[in-house]
Amino acid sequence: MSTITTSVASPVKMQIAGTIDLAAIGTPEKTHVTPSGRCHFFEWPVRGAFNGDVTGPVTFHEDNQAPCDLSDLVGSGPIDGQVTWNGRTGAISGQWTTNCNPDPTQPVGLSCDGVMNARGAGDLDGVQFHFVWGPGWWPFNYSGSAFSH
Repeated sequence: MSTITTSVASPVKMQIAGTIDLAAIGTPEKTHVTPSGRCHFFEWPVRGAFNGDVTGPVTFHEDNQAPCDLSDLVGSGPIDGQVTWNGRTGAISGQWTTNCNPDPTQPVGLSCDGVMNARGAGDLDGVQFHFVWGPGWWPFNYSGSAFSH
């Protein structure tokens, strides 16, 4: 009886760090105010730019809800963009979440932090990114990991 041995390469994990700068804020596709005074913003395009270990333009497609005085905020949605990492350029897409709390030291009175997970395509096919960002306000610091096969 013969044995067939196969090997599967373990993913390589690399630490990443940098900033996310604000490039442009679009207009929400839809807004809704509840009778209790909660504002909901749907499909709100916010364009940012990664700088650091991951670089390039990204769009956060934001679905946010907050008291209408914007004293706190919770948001989530898809993210996509064209970035460069480790000498490779390609598309990324994934999901992000944030939770913003009152902070009078920040320009808009909120401090936000969150998490993003994205997969690469094109020259970044097979790469998975995990970003942790914030707290604070734009520009946000990010750190995390890139996993590549």
